[in-house]
Amino acid sequence: MDFEPANLPREYLAAIGLMSAAASHTDSIVEMAIAGVLGVDGEQGWAVTSHMPAPLRTSVLKSAAEIVMTDEAALNRLDDILDAIKSAVEERNGMVHGSWCRRPSDNAVFLVRQEARTSVKISSIPVTVDQIELKALALYNAGIGLMEFILDMDIMPAYPRTRNRTINTPSARKRRRKQNGK
Repeated sequence: MDFEPANLPREYLAAIGLMSAAASHTDSIVEMAIAGVLGVDGEQGWAVTSHMPAPLRTSVLKSAAEIVMTDEAALNRLDDILDAIKSAVEERNGMVHGSWCRRPSDNAVFLVRQEARTSVKISSIPVTVDQIELKALALYNAGIGLMEFILDMDIMPAYPRTRNRTINTPSARKRRRKQNGK
């Protein structure tokens, strides 16, 4: 078996890349939803969510929505959307955190997964480009479902206002302290 990523067929690399791009897109929508639910602009939302791992983002979104929203049907809809995102993200994680290999004799591609919960289990499964693309599409569509929810609920975060943040950077503050003799 050949585990060199550069030796995977190009269509596999493209499909895995599509999966990663779909995940980033959906993550961005979750960040947007958090800002919208909290009623802050996009930039303020990014200040809070940028360094959060994805599972924490969805947890924060759900918690914030339960505090802010009073429509039970909307909350149930959000739960369904977040369940779809969670499921799609789990599929993505299985794809991108496994080891990919190619059998040189017939160019078949396999995903090798290791699990070590109470005992070590290793599996090797053949994967097609279509399977990867379908999972990437499911992840993208789950994100689009959340975007539709944001739009339907009218909770799009405000566009970030123009701010002169250069005056508050650490280097600018340090210069001012030096000028003021502190």
